[in-house]
Amino acid sequence: MQVMAASTVLTNGGVLLKPHVVKKIVSPQGEVLKEFTREPLWEVVSPDTARTMLDWMETATLPAGTAHRAAIDGVRISAKTGTAQVTSPGEKTYSEKDFIASMMGIFPTDDPQFVVYVVLRNPRGSSYYGAQIAAPIFREVALGLLDKAGIPRAGAQTPSPLPKSTPAADLVVKVGAPMPDLRGASKKMLLPLLLQQDIAVTINGSGHVAQQTPPPGTKVEQGMKIDLELK
Repeated sequence: MQVMAASTVLTNGGVLLKPHVVKKIVSPQGEVLKEFTREPLWEVVSPDTARTMLDWMETATLPAGTAHRAAIDGVRISAKTGTAQVTSPGEKTYSEKDFIASMMGIFPTDDPQFVVYVVLRNPRGSSYYGAQIAAPIFREVALGLLDKAGIPRAGAQTPSPLPKSTPAADLVVKVGAPMPDLRGASKKMLLPLLLQQDIAVTINGSGHVAQQTPPPGTKVEQGMKIDLELK
């Protein structure tokens, strides 16, 4: 948490933010009981210094950099890898086999949205360097976050914008009637479909419906299988 909090200095123009692990508390009825917002603490460095640090850290993801295994085509990433020695329990020396491998990445560099910090304690294997074993893990996590947030990257399809909402009345699926357009519907709104006995509904993913099979307009038949992909 200390490393993550420190990174906010670079992502917020030199201002340290107070970390929190809960964004908001919502009642079963959907009422927001309490919300935790952005809370600046103090300015640690100037905005120019914060920007310079991000630019310097971005060079670590270049082909010759220590974090090149974390690089993602089309996305600017500022990174710092680490390999730390660990003291032996009860002794005043460093262990010869225990290390902490890590990598902290901020992305996208030009407009930071995410900070991911990967830590491996006492790794066992052919390598214990953060550049070699933490960076690839960071990359996989970052890919998932980018796609979930809809941030474009090279080689990835940008999902079509989803409707803001789909009226509940349009989610009724009846045998003999045309299949409604379920795109844009939230997972919560789809749950009643799982209770229907005359159709088989499969929901994959989370968020809102991005794709559906069969497509809208198809005549609904008894026992029809409906696959919904959420993003």
